[in-house]
Amino acid sequence: MVDVVVTDVNDNRPVLQHSVYDTEITENVEPGAYRPALLTVRASDADDGANALVRYRLSTRSRAEYGQVFDVDEQTGDVKLLQSVDYETLPRGGVVVLVVLVVVVLVVVMVLVVVMVLVVVVMVVLVLVVVVIVLVMVVVMVLVVVVVSWCWW
Repeated sequence: MVDVVVTDVNDNRPVLQHSVYDTEITENVEPGAYRPALLTVRASDADDGANALVRYRLSTRSRAEYGQVFDVDEQTGDVKLLQSVDYETLPRGGVVVLVVLVVVVLVVVMVLVVVMVLVVVVMVVLVLVVVVIVLVMVVVMVLVVVVVSWCWW
C-alpha cells in the first residue's frame, strides 16, 4: 500500500488519480522482475504552465525506513524496487507503507518571490523619492516665507 500525501504552494492542489495505490511484491524476487516499475503514482495540477508541473519523492520518514529498498522517479512517479525484499526483515508483518509526496516545481515560485522582492525595493525607492521631494518643497516654502517676510519689513 502506498499512502500519498499531496503538498502544493500554488492556487490549485495536485489531485491524485487514486487515493491509495496497492501492489504485491514476491519475496526474494530480483528488482528487474518489476520493470519498468512496481506501480506509478499519478497526480495532476489544474494550474497553468510551469505551475502545473508536479514532482514526486518519498517522504523523509519513508526514505529513512525504506530508501534502500524503494525509490520514486521524481518526474514520472514510478515507484521502483531497488533490491529484493525479505519478508522477515520488514516491519508490520510485511506491510510497507510508503508516503510519496507530490510537490509542484518551485522554480516558478522562486522567480515570483524574486520579482516580488524587486517590486518591494522599487516601492521603497519611490517612497524615498517622494519623501525627498516633500522635504525639498518644505525647504523651498520656508525660504519663500523667510524671503517674503524679510522683504516685507
